[in-house]
This record gives sequence, C-alpha cells and structure tokens, in this order.
Amino acid sequence: MTNIRTKNMFGRRFIGPKNLSDYVVDLDLDPHAPTESFLEFLEREGLLTPVRRLCFPTEVVRRIRDDPRRSQQVVEPVEPDGERLDAAVSLLDRVDRWSNARVFGETEHPLDTLDQTHRPFIRNDFPTTAFTPWKDRRVKLYETDRGPVYASHMQASPSFYHYWQIFSLAAILRSGLHVWFPLDEGEIFTRILREGVVSRDGLGGRVQQSVNLEAYHELKSLRKHAVHFEAVGYFVAYTHNALQTFQSYRDDLGRIPARPWKKYLAREHAIAQDALRLEGLHEDDLISFIGEQCKWWDNARRVGPAALADEYKRNIRATIMCLKAATGLNAEDIVQRVGRKTGHFKPTLKVIFPDWVEEQRDLTLRSLKQWIDEDFAALPSPFPYSASDLNEFCDWLEERGLYQFYWHFKRIVDLQRSNDPVDHAASSAEVVSFATLCEMISNEVLRDRRSQPRGDTLSRKLKKIFNSNGPVDLCMFFDRYYKLTSTNKQSLSQRLAQIARIKAGGPYNLAVRTLLSLWVIRNEGAHLGLLNFDQVKIIEMIRILSLASLLLWKAR
Repeated sequence: MTNIRTKNMFGRRFIGPKNLSDYVVDLDLDPHAPTESFLEFLEREGLLTPVRRLCFPTEVVRRIRDDPRRSQQVVEPVEPDGERLDAAVSLLDRVDRWSNARVFGETEHPLDTLDQTHRPFIRNDFPTTAFTPWKDRRVKLYETDRGPVYASHMQASPSFYHYWQIFSLAAILRSGLHVWFPLDEGEIFTRILREGVVSRDGLGGRVQQSVNLEAYHELKSLRKHAVHFEAVGYFVAYTHNALQTFQSYRDDLGRIPARPWKKYLAREHAIAQDALRLEGLHEDDLISFIGEQCKWWDNARRVGPAALADEYKRNIRATIMCLKAATGLNAEDIVQRVGRKTGHFKPTLKVIFPDWVEEQRDLTLRSLKQWIDEDFAALPSPFPYSASDLNEFCDWLEERGLYQFYWHFKRIVDLQRSNDPVDHAASSAEVVSFATLCEMISNEVLRDRRSQPRGDTLSRKLKKIFNSNGPVDLCMFFDRYYKLTSTNKQSLSQRLAQIARIKAGGPYNLAVRTLLSLWVIRNEGAHLGLLNFDQVKIIEMIRILSLASLLLWKAR
C-alpha cells in the first residue's frame, strides 16, 4: 500500500522552516524533523539559506502582534496608523491569500514582485557576513509578572524557502560526521553533551568516527542549477494558481470544457515562457537540466530513500511539462534529446517513465503466444495465427480503447504468486472483469460487422458472430450444450470439467469448448463471483478467456 503523505510540499512557491522540516520526514530523509537550530546552522554557514525573509521594524511587529485582550502594557514604541503599517499589513495579507486564487484571483506572488511599498520589508540575499542569530530577531512585546513576552523570530521576521531546496537538504543530511561511543558510559555521554563532538584522543580512544562525503559533488551540482530549479518551481506554482481560476468551469464529471481549457493552455504557455525568460534560460538549458536530474534520480534510486527518487521523478516530469508548454516540443523529441544518462540500455526517460501501454502490451503478447502456440495450430481457418496477427489484435484493442485487456494481465502477474486472501479475492475479481471484457470484445466484433449488440445477452451475441453468416457456424453446438452454461444445479468447476470433455465440433472442437467456457464463466462471475477457486484455476480461466478473446476477434 502506498503511504499517504500529508505534508508534501512539492510545487509550493514559498514554504516556512516548519514546512521544510516536515518535508524531510515526509520524504523519509530522517525519522525526525530537523530542529530550528540545525536550519539556523545551515544558514549561518551558507549551506542552505532562505530565499526570502520579512524584516519588519520592531514598532510594526508590536502593533501587528498586539493582543487587545492583554492586560499588560505594551513596550513602546508602537507603530501608529499610517502608510508603513498599511504596507506591512497588506504584504502579510497578500502572502496569505496568494495560494487561494480560486477566491482571490490570479496574481503575482508579493515575494516575487517586490513591490515598492513592500520592498523595505523583504530581504532576498543572505551573505554569511551579515548573518544574525535567530534569537536576536525576537521582538519584546510586553512585560508580565512572569517576565517579558516576545514575538518569536518567525512571528517577527518569517523566513521562506523554495520546495526544491529539499534536494540540497537531502544531500546535506546524507553526508557528514558520524560518531559512535559506548552508550552506557555515563562520563563519555555527559562530556559529549557538554562539549559536542570531541576528538578521539580527548575521549581516550573510546569513540569511533567516520566521515561520509558521498553527496559532496551532488550538492555542488545542485547549487549550479539553482536557476533551473527556480524556473521549474515558478512554472509549477503559477500554473497551479492559474488552474484554480478555471475550476468554476468544471462539469459534473470534473472536466473543464474545451473552450476554457484552451484558454488555460494558452495561460500555461505564457507562464512557461515567463519562467524561462525570468531566469535567462532556453530550450537547450532545460534539456540539459532534465539530464542532470536523471542522474540525481538514479543515485537516489540506488542509495535511497525511495521517496526522494520519487520526488526527483516529479520534478523531472514538471520540467518536461514546462519545456513542452514553452516550446511545443513533443515528448518523444525530449526523450531522444535527453538520451541515456544512466547505465540503462535505453533512453533514461523511458526508464523513469515507462510507457505503460508498451510494457503491458509486451507482457500480453508473450502470455498469449505461450498459450496459443499449441492450441491454435490445430484449428482450421480463420483461427490459425501468426506473430503479426497478435500485434494486429493488440492494435485493434487499442483502437477501441480496450486497454483493460492489458490491465488484467498485469494484475494477474502481480497477484498470482500470493496466497494472501485479499490478493486471492482480487484475482477472482480480475477474472470476473475479464469475462465482462470478453463480452465487450464481442460487442466491437458485432459493430465491425455492422450489427447492433445493444439489448442482446452474451449467448445471443455468440450466436450472431458464429452463425452461417460468419466464418464458421457453431450455433448447433451452442444449442446442444446450452445446459452446460448454467450453474443453477452444478458448480462452475463441474460445468467447466464437463465442457472440457466435449468431443463434438470436429476440427472446431477447441473453439466450441472455449466459447462455452466463456459463456459459463461470464454467467457465474456476474451472478455469484468466483471466490471458491485457487490460483491455479484462476490462471486457467484467464487462459480460457484470452483464447476466447482471440477467437472472437478472428471471427470478425
């Protein structure tokens, strides 16, 4: 079961330190959220700095954070009514409202526009030489009997990061100095608590240390691509913001009609072009950036955690969407231009984003070939097949949107080795669905023959397909063995065994048995389900239904 991640920050424009720390846990980078002191250390050393900080004068903070219910006297001075207070309140209000474009409309984020009225309160550069300890950014509000009350540094001067900085933070957390010492040695424990990391000699050789620099080069590379991350982050956040304004157009099924959707795509194109223009990037730059992300994804896939690799995958997809929206390049062009960036034997993007249809089609073809090699060889025209026939069959399924055929194969492969009761029930459900799909295939065959399937039962459909007007007339056998398709008095297992012993039909015997089996499986599954079968029998029914599908298609 996929974990539900409730604190994922992917695509958010500006996030606070608490959001960033929760993001660490969400991606399994560390079981514990990084402390404020750790983030402060990263800023002080220039390893990971905020991208924006609101720096309000102490007078403004006291006015904004004033509690009318207080009984204590506020520390003076306090900002009076006027333009500076209005500007500060307006900035906070716009920051809070920006993510809700559906209500407040699509606008530029105030931390992006750096409006002249807001600019005095916004800091966007963080040199280590100008670092201020976070505790020093607190603001004293008022005195109480228990001592002074402060607005915290996040209340007085909130900091903001970009979601994509999580990739740099992941590299930082993966590397560093690791210390092991006797946990039951009280003196050593106390000294480490008091002094922090100390030398091996200082503790009498009772500690073991190791340095992990595995992510050093990755961190350097990530920093070089900050403008690329910023362009993609801008695109993701602003297109999401724009899409909110189109929600009112949704129909009962949640779809946006063609005309407003066309308008949204035009807006998406404009945002993508803005994203590249603002960072001075071009088409080739994003192609190269995708290639670099492929390498980082591959490393995350190998060293973990898996959630980090998934997040790289999301960002790669977002980069591709931005590139397509800005330039009109199609997906296959992008795949080929990125090429092989990992050790795989095909383009890396096809590894990261496998073509589901292509993969499942291949699985289906291999299964079908295995099942029909012997059975169909003995059948007369029109049923013998060639390799090209199987590909044509798959083409026909795809043309009619019957991709469920592939899905059933995939699900059976996933479930067939499990003895879990839930998985067993799922396998049984797949057979029921597959039998229904066979009837849908019969509908399409009838339509190909310009016959209307609506209102007919499966039995009548089979008789329409395999009658004197078709390639082979099997109706007499359907009528003769009609009772074997009912499970009112005998079980499905008994009926399938009886059908398997039928000798009639001459050279078409296999076709007769297979189609009658489809008939009875469909009836039983639709009315009673198929929970009383083991996995071996489930697989056998899938085989029968697959052969029936091909027989129906061949008879079109």
